[in-house]
Amino acid sequence: MIYIYQNLDYFALSNSFLLLEEHLIGKQNISFNKDFADYLIISGLCSLSIDETIIKEIKQIPTNAYLVININKKIFKIHYIDYKENTIPLESSKGLKIIDEWIDKWGYIFRSLKKKTDNISFDLSGGFDTRVLLSILLNSGVDLNEIYIHSFNDKKHDHNIDFKIASDISSKFGFKLNNFNLDINSVKWGIKNTLYNTLYSKLGFHKEFYLKNQFYIKPRFTFAGSCGEDLRGFPGYPIEKYIEKQSSPKVLGHKDDFYNSSKRLIKRSVYLLKSKKVYKNDYEISNSLYSKVTGKNHFGKLALESFIANIYTLQPLMDPDIKKLNMI
Repeated sequence: MIYIYQNLDYFALSNSFLLLEEHLIGKQNISFNKDFADYLIISGLCSLSIDETIIKEIKQIPTNAYLVININKKIFKIHYIDYKENTIPLESSKGLKIIDEWIDKWGYIFRSLKKKTDNISFDLSGGFDTRVLLSILLNSGVDLNEIYIHSFNDKKHDHNIDFKIASDISSKFGFKLNNFNLDINSVKWGIKNTLYNTLYSKLGFHKEFYLKNQFYIKPRFTFAGSCGEDLRGFPGYPIEKYIEKQSSPKVLGHKDDFYNSSKRLIKRSVYLLKSKKVYKNDYEISNSLYSKVTGKNHFGKLALESFIANIYTLQPLMDPDIKKLNMI
Protein backbone atom coordinates (compact mmCIF):
# COMPACT_ATOMS: atom_id res chain seq x y z
CA MET A 1 0.00 0.00 0.00
CA ILE A 2 0.92 3.65 -0.51
CA TYR A 3 -0.36 6.19 2.01
CA ILE A 4 -0.67 9.91 1.29
CA TYR A 5 -1.16 13.17 3.16
CA GLN A 6 -2.18 16.29 1.21
CA ASN A 7 -2.66 19.88 2.39
CA LEU A 8 -2.83 22.55 -0.31
CA ASP A 9 0.45 22.28 -2.26
CA TYR A 10 2.13 20.11 0.38
CA PHE A 11 2.05 16.35 0.08
CA ALA A 12 3.91 13.46 1.66
CA LEU A 13 3.60 9.77 0.86
CA SER A 14 5.08 6.52 2.07
CA ASN A 15 4.62 2.77 1.84
CA SER A 16 4.63 2.76 5.65
CA PHE A 17 1.62 4.27 7.40
CA LEU A 18 3.41 4.64 10.74
CA LEU A 19 6.55 6.21 9.27
CA LEU A 20 4.38 8.73 7.42
CA GLU A 21 2.42 9.52 10.57
CA GLU A 22 5.66 9.98 12.56
CA HIS A 23 7.03 12.25 9.84
CA LEU A 24 3.95 14.50 9.99
CA ILE A 25 3.76 14.91 13.77
CA GLY A 26 4.72 18.47 14.72
CA LYS A 27 4.88 19.54 11.07
CA GLN A 28 1.30 19.23 9.81
CA ASN A 29 -2.15 19.10 11.34
CA ILE A 30 -3.39 15.56 11.79
CA SER A 31 -6.38 14.23 13.73
CA PHE A 32 -7.77 10.96 15.04
CA ASN A 33 -10.33 9.03 12.95
CA LYS A 34 -12.63 7.70 15.67
CA ASP A 35 -15.00 5.96 13.23
CA PHE A 36 -12.14 3.91 11.80
CA ALA A 37 -10.77 3.07 15.26
CA ASP A 38 -14.18 2.08 16.67
CA TYR A 39 -14.87 -0.30 13.82
CA LEU A 40 -11.35 -1.79 13.99
CA ILE A 41 -11.80 -2.50 17.72
CA ILE A 42 -14.96 -4.53 17.20
CA SER A 43 -14.16 -6.11 13.83
CA GLY A 44 -12.98 -9.67 13.47
CA LEU A 45 -9.85 -8.79 11.48
CA CYS A 46 -9.69 -5.40 9.83
CA SER A 47 -11.73 -2.30 9.19
CA LEU A 48 -14.11 -2.23 6.19
CA SER A 49 -12.67 0.97 4.76
CA ILE A 50 -11.58 1.50 1.17
CA ASP A 51 -9.43 4.62 1.56
CA GLU A 52 -9.46 5.75 5.21
CA THR A 53 -6.89 5.22 7.97
CA ILE A 54 -6.84 5.82 11.71
CA ILE A 55 -5.59 9.37 10.90
CA LYS A 56 -8.27 11.41 9.11
CA GLU A 57 -5.84 13.26 6.87
CA ILE A 58 -3.89 10.17 5.70
CA LYS A 59 -5.55 8.21 2.92
CA GLN A 60 -4.81 4.89 1.23
CA ILE A 61 -4.10 5.26 -2.47
CA PRO A 62 -6.23 2.76 -4.44
CA THR A 63 -4.44 -0.25 -5.87
CA ASN A 64 -5.45 0.72 -9.42
CA ALA A 65 -3.75 4.13 -9.17
CA TYR A 66 -0.45 5.42 -10.49
CA LEU A 67 1.18 8.69 -9.48
CA VAL A 68 2.65 11.50 -11.54
CA ILE A 69 5.07 13.67 -9.55
CA ASN A 70 7.08 16.66 -10.81
CA ILE A 71 8.82 18.37 -7.91
CA ASN A 72 10.15 21.31 -9.95
CA LYS A 73 6.70 22.19 -11.28
CA LYS A 74 5.01 21.20 -8.02
CA ILE A 75 2.73 18.78 -9.82
CA PHE A 76 1.16 15.82 -8.11
CA LYS A 77 -1.58 13.88 -9.83
CA ILE A 78 -3.25 10.52 -9.30
CA HIS A 79 -4.40 8.61 -12.38
CA TYR A 80 -6.43 5.42 -12.38
CA ILE A 81 -6.19 2.23 -14.42
CA ASP A 82 -9.41 0.45 -15.38
CA TYR A 83 -8.67 -3.24 -14.84
CA LYS A 84 -12.18 -4.20 -16.07
CA GLU A 85 -13.02 -5.95 -12.81
CA ASN A 86 -16.26 -7.97 -12.66
CA THR A 87 -16.89 -7.47 -16.39
CA ILE A 88 -16.54 -10.97 -17.90
CA PRO A 89 -19.19 -13.64 -17.19
CA LEU A 90 -17.64 -16.82 -15.86
CA GLU A 91 -19.63 -19.06 -18.20
CA SER A 92 -18.63 -17.15 -21.35
CA SER A 93 -15.92 -18.42 -23.70
CA LYS A 94 -13.76 -15.47 -22.65
CA GLY A 95 -14.31 -16.28 -18.98
CA LEU A 96 -13.38 -19.94 -19.43
CA LYS A 97 -10.29 -18.90 -21.37
CA ILE A 98 -9.20 -16.70 -18.45
CA ILE A 99 -9.59 -19.67 -16.08
CA ASP A 100 -7.56 -21.94 -18.38
CA GLU A 101 -4.77 -19.39 -18.80
CA TRP A 102 -4.75 -18.68 -15.06
CA ILE A 103 -4.31 -22.38 -14.24
CA ASP A 104 -1.55 -22.76 -16.87
CA LYS A 105 0.27 -19.65 -15.63
CA TRP A 106 0.32 -20.63 -11.96
CA GLY A 107 1.19 -24.22 -12.78
CA TYR A 108 4.18 -22.90 -14.71
CA ILE A 109 5.18 -20.66 -11.80
CA PHE A 110 4.97 -23.60 -9.38
CA ARG A 111 7.04 -25.90 -11.64
CA SER A 112 9.66 -23.20 -12.24
CA LEU A 113 9.96 -22.46 -8.53
CA LYS A 114 10.24 -26.16 -7.67
CA LYS A 115 13.23 -26.51 -10.05
CA LYS A 116 15.07 -23.89 -7.99
CA THR A 117 14.13 -24.82 -4.43
CA ASP A 118 12.42 -27.44 -2.26
CA ASN A 119 11.66 -24.83 0.38
CA ILE A 120 7.99 -24.60 -0.62
CA SER A 121 4.91 -24.99 1.58
CA PHE A 122 1.15 -25.03 1.13
CA ASP A 123 -1.51 -24.84 3.86
CA LEU A 124 -4.40 -27.18 3.05
CA SER A 125 -7.66 -26.73 4.96
CA GLY A 126 -11.04 -28.22 4.19
CA GLY A 127 -12.21 -24.95 2.66
CA PHE A 128 -13.10 -24.02 -0.89
CA ASP A 129 -10.19 -21.62 -1.41
CA THR A 130 -7.34 -24.02 -0.67
CA ARG A 131 -9.01 -26.83 -2.60
CA VAL A 132 -9.13 -24.62 -5.71
CA LEU A 133 -5.46 -23.80 -5.24
CA LEU A 134 -4.64 -27.48 -4.72
CA SER A 135 -6.16 -28.25 -8.13
CA ILE A 136 -3.49 -26.02 -9.70
CA LEU A 137 -0.68 -27.75 -7.82
CA LEU A 138 -2.06 -31.22 -8.66
CA ASN A 139 -2.14 -30.38 -12.37
CA SER A 140 1.36 -28.91 -12.39
CA GLY A 141 3.10 -32.26 -12.77
CA VAL A 142 5.11 -31.75 -9.55
CA ASP A 143 5.25 -34.56 -6.96
CA LEU A 144 3.49 -32.97 -3.99
CA ASN A 145 5.41 -35.22 -1.58
CA GLU A 146 8.42 -33.05 -2.40
CA ILE A 147 6.89 -29.95 -0.82
CA TYR A 148 5.55 -29.33 2.69
CA ILE A 149 1.74 -29.56 2.77
CA HIS A 150 0.47 -28.52 6.17
CA SER A 151 -2.93 -28.96 7.80
CA PHE A 152 -3.72 -28.04 11.42
CA ASN A 153 -4.61 -31.02 13.59
CA ASP A 154 -5.90 -29.60 16.86
CA LYS A 155 -9.18 -28.66 18.54
CA LYS A 156 -9.05 -24.93 17.78
CA HIS A 157 -11.82 -23.46 15.65
CA ASP A 158 -12.85 -26.09 13.09
CA HIS A 159 -9.34 -27.43 12.61
CA ASN A 160 -10.33 -31.01 13.42
CA ILE A 161 -12.98 -30.94 10.68
CA ASP A 162 -10.53 -29.31 8.25
CA PHE A 163 -7.90 -31.92 9.03
CA LYS A 164 -10.34 -34.76 8.32
CA ILE A 165 -11.19 -33.27 4.92
CA ALA A 166 -7.50 -32.56 4.15
CA SER A 167 -6.61 -36.14 5.14
CA ASP A 168 -9.26 -37.55 2.79
CA ILE A 169 -7.92 -35.36 -0.02
CA SER A 170 -4.31 -36.39 0.61
CA SER A 171 -5.27 -40.08 0.61
CA LYS A 172 -7.14 -39.75 -2.66
CA PHE A 173 -4.29 -37.98 -4.45
CA GLY A 174 -1.40 -39.81 -2.82
CA PHE A 175 0.54 -37.19 -0.90
CA LYS A 176 1.39 -36.88 2.79
CA LEU A 177 0.33 -34.17 5.20
CA ASN A 178 2.68 -32.46 7.65
CA ASN A 179 5.69 -34.28 6.19
CA PHE A 180 8.22 -31.71 7.33
CA ASN A 181 10.97 -31.08 4.79
CA LEU A 182 11.54 -27.32 4.99
CA ASP A 183 14.89 -25.72 5.70
CA ILE A 184 14.15 -24.05 9.04
CA ASN A 185 17.56 -22.48 9.74
CA SER A 186 16.83 -19.02 11.02
CA VAL A 187 18.05 -16.09 13.06
CA LYS A 188 15.94 -15.40 16.14
CA TRP A 189 14.81 -11.83 16.69
CA GLY A 190 14.62 -10.20 20.09
CA ILE A 191 11.31 -8.86 21.33
CA LYS A 192 12.11 -5.35 20.07
CA ASN A 193 12.63 -6.38 16.45
CA THR A 194 9.69 -8.81 16.59
CA LEU A 195 7.30 -6.09 17.74
CA TYR A 196 8.83 -3.50 15.41
CA ASN A 197 8.27 -5.61 12.32
CA THR A 198 4.77 -6.69 13.33
CA LEU A 199 3.57 -3.24 14.34
CA TYR A 200 5.06 -1.47 11.33
CA SER A 201 3.47 -4.09 9.07
CA LYS A 202 -0.03 -4.15 10.51
CA LEU A 203 -0.71 -1.66 13.31
CA GLY A 204 -3.82 0.38 12.63
CA PHE A 205 -5.17 -2.00 9.99
CA HIS A 206 -4.97 -5.61 11.13
CA LYS A 207 -5.75 -6.59 14.70
CA GLU A 208 -4.68 -10.25 14.92
CA PHE A 209 -0.93 -10.29 15.45
CA TYR A 210 0.68 -13.63 14.67
CA LEU A 211 4.17 -12.50 15.59
CA LYS A 212 7.07 -13.46 13.35
CA ASN A 213 10.06 -13.79 15.69
CA GLN A 214 12.74 -15.00 13.30
CA PHE A 215 14.33 -14.38 9.93
CA TYR A 216 14.75 -17.48 7.76
CA ILE A 217 18.23 -17.73 6.28
CA LYS A 218 16.99 -19.61 3.21
CA PRO A 219 14.02 -17.98 1.44
CA ARG A 220 10.74 -19.81 1.96
CA PHE A 221 7.88 -19.80 -0.53
CA THR A 222 4.33 -20.50 0.54
CA PHE A 223 1.24 -20.85 -1.65
CA ALA A 224 -1.88 -19.47 0.04
CA GLY A 225 -5.57 -19.60 -0.84
CA SER A 226 -6.02 -15.96 0.12
CA CYS A 227 -9.05 -13.96 -1.03
CA GLY A 228 -11.06 -16.83 -2.46
CA GLU A 229 -14.09 -14.53 -2.24
CA ASP A 230 -13.10 -13.33 -5.72
CA LEU A 231 -13.80 -16.81 -7.05
CA ARG A 232 -16.80 -17.73 -4.94
CA GLY A 233 -18.88 -14.59 -5.18
CA PHE A 234 -21.80 -13.82 -2.85
CA PRO A 235 -25.44 -12.90 -3.47
CA GLY A 236 -24.93 -9.25 -2.54
CA TYR A 237 -27.46 -6.80 -1.07
CA PRO A 238 -29.11 -3.47 -1.84
CA ILE A 239 -26.85 -0.67 -0.56
CA GLU A 240 -28.85 0.46 2.48
CA LYS A 241 -29.57 -3.11 3.57
CA TYR A 242 -25.88 -3.97 3.25
CA ILE A 243 -24.83 -0.96 5.37
CA GLU A 244 -27.29 -1.93 8.10
CA LYS A 245 -26.26 -5.58 7.96
CA GLN A 246 -22.51 -4.93 8.23
CA SER A 247 -22.80 -2.40 11.05
CA SER A 248 -25.47 -4.28 13.00
CA PRO A 249 -24.70 -5.04 16.67
CA LYS A 250 -25.93 -8.59 15.97
CA VAL A 251 -23.23 -9.07 13.30
CA LEU A 252 -20.36 -7.37 15.08
CA GLY A 253 -21.34 -8.25 18.65
CA HIS A 254 -20.80 -4.71 19.88
CA LYS A 255 -22.83 -2.36 22.02
CA ASP A 256 -24.99 0.33 20.48
CA ASP A 257 -22.44 3.09 21.20
CA PHE A 258 -20.26 1.67 18.41
CA TYR A 259 -23.15 1.38 15.98
CA ASN A 260 -23.05 4.91 14.58
CA SER A 261 -19.28 4.89 14.08
CA SER A 262 -19.46 1.56 12.25
CA LYS A 263 -22.38 2.65 10.11
CA ARG A 264 -20.72 5.91 9.06
CA LEU A 265 -17.48 4.18 8.10
CA ILE A 266 -19.15 1.43 6.06
CA LYS A 267 -21.47 3.93 4.40
CA ARG A 268 -18.53 6.07 3.25
CA SER A 269 -16.77 3.01 1.82
CA VAL A 270 -19.85 1.75 -0.01
CA TYR A 271 -20.64 5.12 -1.55
CA LEU A 272 -17.02 5.65 -2.53
CA LEU A 273 -17.20 2.39 -4.50
CA LYS A 274 -20.52 3.49 -5.97
CA SER A 275 -19.00 6.80 -7.14
CA LYS A 276 -16.37 4.93 -9.19
CA LYS A 277 -19.16 3.77 -11.52
CA VAL A 278 -17.34 0.56 -12.42
CA TYR A 279 -20.06 -1.63 -10.90
CA LYS A 280 -23.37 -2.28 -12.61
CA ASN A 281 -25.53 -2.40 -9.48
CA ASP A 282 -25.71 -2.44 -5.68
CA TYR A 283 -25.20 -6.20 -5.58
CA GLU A 284 -21.78 -5.97 -7.25
CA ILE A 285 -20.72 -3.16 -4.88
CA SER A 286 -21.67 -5.02 -1.71
CA ASN A 287 -20.12 -8.20 -3.09
CA SER A 288 -16.80 -6.49 -3.82
CA LEU A 289 -16.25 -4.45 -0.66
CA TYR A 290 -15.17 -7.30 1.62
CA SER A 291 -12.81 -8.70 -0.98
CA LYS A 292 -11.18 -5.35 -1.70
CA VAL A 293 -10.61 -4.50 1.95
CA THR A 294 -9.45 -7.89 3.21
CA GLY A 295 -7.26 -8.32 0.15
CA LYS A 296 -5.04 -5.44 1.21
CA ASN A 297 -5.64 -4.97 4.95
CA HIS A 298 -5.74 -8.65 5.94
CA PHE A 299 -3.99 -10.87 3.39
CA GLY A 300 -1.75 -8.06 2.15
CA LYS A 301 -0.53 -7.16 5.63
CA LEU A 302 0.11 -10.83 6.48
CA ALA A 303 2.13 -11.20 3.29
CA LEU A 304 4.17 -8.10 4.14
CA GLU A 305 4.97 -9.34 7.63
CA SER A 306 6.02 -12.72 6.20
CA PHE A 307 8.19 -11.02 3.58
CA ILE A 308 10.15 -9.25 6.31
CA ALA A 309 10.89 -12.71 7.74
CA ASN A 310 12.10 -13.91 4.27
CA ILE A 311 8.90 -15.81 3.51
CA TYR A 312 7.42 -15.10 0.08
CA THR A 313 3.64 -15.56 -0.09
CA LEU A 314 2.18 -16.48 -3.48
CA GLN A 315 -1.56 -15.85 -3.73
CA PRO A 316 -3.04 -17.02 -7.07
CA LEU A 317 -6.61 -16.21 -6.00
CA MET A 318 -5.63 -12.52 -5.85
CA ASP A 319 -4.43 -12.54 -9.46
CA PRO A 320 -5.80 -9.43 -11.31
CA ASP A 321 -6.91 -11.64 -14.21
CA ILE A 322 -9.29 -13.53 -11.91
CA LYS A 323 -10.79 -10.25 -10.71
CA LYS A 324 -12.07 -9.61 -14.26
CA LEU A 325 -14.57 -12.44 -13.83
CA ASN A 326 -18.10 -11.63 -12.71
CA MET A 327 -19.13 -14.36 -10.25
CA ILE A 328 -22.44 -12.85 -9.15
